[in-house]
Order: sequence, then structure tokens, then C-alpha cells
Amino acid sequence: MLAFSPYLVGKNSSSVNYIGLNQTPVLVFDFNIDFSDYLINKASIYKMDWIPASNFYPGIWSKVPTDFCTELQDFIQPYIDKHLFNFKSKVSNTYSCYAMAVKDKDHLAIAQKIPHFDSFSDMQIATVLYLCDEEFGSTVFYRHKNTKIEKITKDNKNSYMKTIKEEIDYLGVNTLNPCENLFDKIFECKAKKGRLLVYPSSIFHNGVLNNVNYTERDPKKGRLTITSFINYKQT
Repeated sequence: MLAFSPYLVGKNSSSVNYIGLNQTPVLVFDFNIDFSDYLINKASIYKMDWIPASNFYPGIWSKVPTDFCTELQDFIQPYIDKHLFNFKSKVSNTYSCYAMAVKDKDHLAIAQKIPHFDSFSDMQIATVLYLCDEEFGSTVFYRHKNTKIEKITKDNKNSYMKTIKEEIDYLGVNTLNPCENLFDKIFECKAKKGRLLVYPSSIFHNGVLNNVNYTERDPKKGRLTITSFINYKQT
């Protein structure tokens, strides 16, 4: 049912964007409305399975359809090998979940306001499939102003964490625009129903929330996405 490829829309349904000083590839795919509606309707029947997110995500999570992970992996594999790794790889494990932001942006913690990275492993890829439209914001990628870091590695992680802590302590936890003060925006991907965003987990990014109602818990009305983390190994 989910095989991704038949749902791509037209010639310009995919793009490779080389962002920042590091020219890191970020992939964007657009799928048609039937694909989106199928996944939104699936989310709508999971009313008893939504749980609070276990990380800093400002919302709730739920399971995805059983075939989603496999279909996602199969679809993006050739793009991953060509644009992100430049070598043959295979999946070692995948985690996917529906995610719905239900916390108003004015009540976010400081860790939810600033750009973050998901892993410093070069072999983890993150994806976001938007099941909502542009009124619900975007995903933005950043460069840290002070250090010029765009991508976290095992070598720069400790020094960056020390620097960002000092900066936040100086600004104060209640500063309204920590992103603007501490980071430069290098690329933005706007929400669009059926849009799939694929990027290395190690680069700075953050979900930007517009002025809409983020307490909405109906998947057909709220900021619904499917978030995935895919770990690879070289073959």
C-alpha cells in the first residue's frame, strides 16, 4: 500500500540542496495528497496509543503503520548512497513515530527554542514527513555564530556544549529569540502536506512554530509529522 515512488508528484518532486559552509546535502521530496491522506487517516485511529515524547520534542508520539519503515528505507536508499554517503550502505536499525506538537511556542523550554542535533554519528539519517501544511511552520537548519559549527562530531561536541551553555547562561533562559542571537539560518524547508525532508542527524536544525494553535490533538487538524531516525553501516 505504501510503496513511496508511485506517489511522487511530477518532474520537480525531489531536490538536493547543498547547505551552509559544509555544503551538506539535504533532500526534499513531495508526494501527492492520496499518500498524505492515507497516513493522516491511519494516525486518527490511534487515539489510545499517543504518549508524551521522551525527548525534548514539544508534543506526543504514536506508532506508525507496520510497513512504513521498510517502505521508507527502500525508497530513500539510492538517494542516501548517492548524495549523503557516496558509498554503498545498508540499514542497521530504524525508529519511526507519528509526532504531533501540542505545546504552544510561548511555553517552550530553552532547550526547545535553540537548534539541536540528534546524533554525532555520520551514519545516522533523520527524516521528517510533513502531514500538515505551511501554516504549521517549517524545519530550519543553522550555523552556530560563535564557533561556525554546522555539524556536530565527536571531536567538536564537548567544546560546543561548553560554549552554548556559557552563551545561554549569559543571555538568560528567558530570552525570546535565542536562535537569532546565537545562530545563523542557512536553509529552511517549509511544511507541506506530503513533503519528506531527509538530512544527516548531526547538523543543527529546529522546528519553527508559527502562530497557530499547538494544543490541537486531532491528527487531522494539528501539526502532524512522521519522524524517523535511520542508522546505516557501510557494506
